[in-house]
Amino acid sequence: MNRFEPAQTSVQMALTGFRSLAKIGAGSQKIVFRAERNDGNVCAVKLYPVDTVQRGSRAEREIQAITAVTGPQFATFHGMRRLPIEGVEFVVIEEEFIDGDTLKSRMSGTPLPISFVRHLGGQLLEALRVIEACRLVHRDIKPDNVMISSADRVVVIDFGIVRHLDESSLTATWAPRGPMTLAYAAPEQVSNDKAAIAIRTDLYAMGLVLYEAATGFNPITTGVSRDTIPGRILTHSPEELARVRPDVPAEFSRFVHRLVEKQAHRRPQTVQAARQLFDRIQWSSL
Repeated sequence: MNRFEPAQTSVQMALTGFRSLAKIGAGSQKIVFRAERNDGNVCAVKLYPVDTVQRGSRAEREIQAITAVTGPQFATFHGMRRLPIEGVEFVVIEEEFIDGDTLKSRMSGTPLPISFVRHLGGQLLEALRVIEACRLVHRDIKPDNVMISSADRVVVIDFGIVRHLDESSLTATWAPRGPMTLAYAAPEQVSNDKAAIAIRTDLYAMGLVLYEAATGFNPITTGVSRDTIPGRILTHSPEELARVRPDVPAEFSRFVHRLVEKQAHRRPQTVQAARQLFDRIQWSSL
């Protein structure tokens, strides 16, 4: 389903209070702008078209999530309004603009320093602790959805396919797969095992992100054709991290491999359990 996208001049006319808008991203559900207010302050503006029931439902779920999660690991929510633009109704969200790069850009296929990987792991665990407490599952933890500020603040963004555990699923039970980014999807997402979707789904994706941050490559997708990836997600175990990068602490290598276990019940069942494992890692060599 194609997303309706209004002309930027129409958006500028509809959004009062801003002297400039610069489009910085667009997906199937929203358009994102860097916006400068008339007072000179900068924020991010997200436009969600709600021209269909499906889009409206997804937008509502994402907005519920971004207003629920709080803390330095998330963009601060500023406000929301509804506007017609070119005859289509939009929900408009204003939130903090994160001035930095995505983790994907920071990595660029190159292993990151272990000290930063440690920092990243701790910050992602804190983000997932908040997400878990809100009874949410992000379902799209990946390098493109992690922003790194110039001061190395780690911010999780894009709750576009968030799952609310206390609400009915928007994904059809008969669908062969659930919403996901294939390269970081857990086995239960590939098989659309909705009953198994929980915070451990996000912990799996976090494990792949940490593996990639430490090595410079995704162990599921690198060097294989796309049509083989779903099968690899279900059956392929990544090579031991400590063998690929010998300077990582052995406990960290074991921690990452616990996160990317194929069977969900073999992963840490809560963020607190994952944090306990992480806190036992000996980083003294750094």
